[in-house]
Amino acid sequence: MAKLLFYALGACGGCELLALEQELVSLLEDHEVYVYPLLSSPPGGSFSFDIALISGAVLNQEHQEFLRDLRARSRFLVALGTCATHGGIPALVNERRPEERFEEVYPTSFRQEVLKEGLPLPLPYVKALDELVKVDVALPGCPPDISYVLKTTQDLLKGTIPKFRWPSVCETCPYERTGKRNVRRLHRLLAGRDHPLKERCFLEQGILCLGPVTALTCVQGEPPLCLAAHMPCRGCGGPVRAKANPMLDMLNALVGNRIDWRSWPDRKLILAFAGAHGHLRPLKGPQCR
Repeated sequence: MAKLLFYALGACGGCELLALEQELVSLLEDHEVYVYPLLSSPPGGSFSFDIALISGAVLNQEHQEFLRDLRARSRFLVALGTCATHGGIPALVNERRPEERFEEVYPTSFRQEVLKEGLPLPLPYVKALDELVKVDVALPGCPPDISYVLKTTQDLLKGTIPKFRWPSVCETCPYERTGKRNVRRLHRLLAGRDHPLKERCFLEQGILCLGPVTALTCVQGEPPLCLAAHMPCRGCGGPVRAKANPMLDMLNALVGNRIDWRSWPDRKLILAFAGAHGHLRPLKGPQCR
């Protein structure tokens, strides 16, 4: 009977377990499944796991120590979700210097208490798991699609590391692309304008959509979830290429379509889900807004 661990670091947490539903019951019947820290701290000593599925980004020293300890005690380690694979929303703080965000968010009395009680200190930058340890399988998504989680678990239990290829959201987008490039500037959805045309590419209407640089990890099949609700992609699946910088790729896409990238509202939000790996760092002088 295999030992499986679900562990959460810095993230909202829990949605991937809710998505498992009946599949989690089957796992409980066939294997020893441990869920931490929803119940308690992980067992110490020589206790080991066949598969550790870790969600969340690495925010503080305690996360870092737990991750390295679990890596040493796990045959396979899976980065589960976009926070674990690319930093996710927690990594947005990387645009601020560590001392600035610590002083701004926490009052002086709390900061003194942290130092006095020896509580875990934040790391200088929020990190994805593979920046600290070897990751055997990376499953981006917010949350990752349940079919990928099950296939990964099944393959790893057989000793096989699965290989996945996620197309870009654009590859499966049902909206029409005419190739007409009359738009030169971008604007926010519904920013004082009429509702966008349905079944027409958002970018061709001048609405920022991150489909060209985002991996389709949110759902099996078509159409992508945001587009099914007639909303532009916001990039929660992470970059199409594992080591890619979505900011640079999106700028190239805009320039290639002769769109003025300077009209892009909230440019930093291209990295709202991929701010780890040094992609989002403080700038000297004025920040990019």
